[in-house]
Amino acid sequence: MIGCLLVFSTLWAFYAGPQPRERPEVTEAIRLAIDARYEEALEIFQRTRADDPQDPLLNYFVGITHLKMGRLIAASAFLAEAVAQDAPFPQAYFWLARVLGEREQPENAREILDRGLERFPRNRDLQLLVEELRKPPR
Repeated sequence: MIGCLLVFSTLWAFYAGPQPRERPEVTEAIRLAIDARYEEALEIFQRTRADDPQDPLLNYFVGITHLKMGRLIAASAFLAEAVAQDAPFPQAYFWLARVLGEREQPENAREILDRGLERFPRNRDLQLLVEELRKPPR
């Protein structure tokens, strides 16, 4: 539960940052996701995303919710969309690379990490994941 809380709430702080968006439904979806009510959260995220498909944070939330549900292919598709939209937060790059690594696509994962580190060169999570991917498989 703590991991889920960090995955969603950290970015919600960014999302509601200096220019808060009036989207109480997204707040509700995050609460549902934190409570591991992923199906309900996903429905709200997808409905909200339909109104704004170019919002990288909504694509991230849909992707992370799929990830939490164990749907790696769907997760990678939405996380890739967030990265393609130049997501202004390093978590999109981190989680996409992590999913690609899980899907046994280490070269693609490294490419995403390189892009993420170009944008966020001091991000420790991205740096650690690079090191993890360099280790030989067990």
